[in-house]
Amino acid sequence: GNTSAFIHTEYLLSNSTDDHQRLSEKSYYIYFYSVLTEELHTVENTLEKPSTFAWSDQDSSLFLVTSTSRFVNNDEDILPYRERINNHISTIHRLDFDWTNDRPSLRQFTPIITIPLRLSDFLYVPLEQKLIFLSTSPLIDDLNSFEIYSIDLRNQSLLTRLTHNQGFEIGLQLSPSGNHLLFRNYTRRSSRTIFHDTQRRLYSLDLANGHTERYGSDFLGNIVGYVPKSDG
Repeated sequence: GNTSAFIHTEYLLSNSTDDHQRLSEKSYYIYFYSVLTEELHTVENTLEKPSTFAWSDQDSSLFLVTSTSRFVNNDEDILPYRERINNHISTIHRLDFDWTNDRPSLRQFTPIITIPLRLSDFLYVPLEQKLIFLSTSPLIDDLNSFEIYSIDLRNQSLLTRLTHNQGFEIGLQLSPSGNHLLFRNYTRRSSRTIFHDTQRRLYSLDLANGHTERYGSDFLGNIVGYVPKSDG
């Protein structure tokens, strides 16, 4: 497309003497930058705590993830630490925009699904009509919290887990063909005497059949990044 987007958080100052409370009120704005006109426009977002988003296959809509706590603030004070810190749920919304004279205005937003996971690395797959995301957690003792999932937009109640391994998936990207998901993976485990940390490895997941293939298996080093070629 010809438009880039980003989310800006604006903190509202209050009269409280507590620094945290003075910055507790926030407003969220979605900014659009037109490559053609080199103009920057903004749309206020009324949703709470946006965390990540992905464009659809056109400039008139995008998918936005918001994150909220499963508990009210008073409940969090009496919860055990692990339950308190890992209590988020995420809602995926579709935002549709109207463009008039190259200026966007929010026409409607539609909740798609709410799931008891914290999300990152959010992608839209036009070829499969799916959303793909990575679940994450501030706690790393349960590696099942770090997996890749997909949602079929033709059946929005269908949440599918794509990976089942004892490792961390990072750096999700679509292949240029749009039918493979690329990601890096590494594992960490420890005993009382030994800490084991593997090299970052690169994998490709076929979105049609779920088959996973490791790329560069003969390479013994650590893959810190990758860039798919435009010709596949």
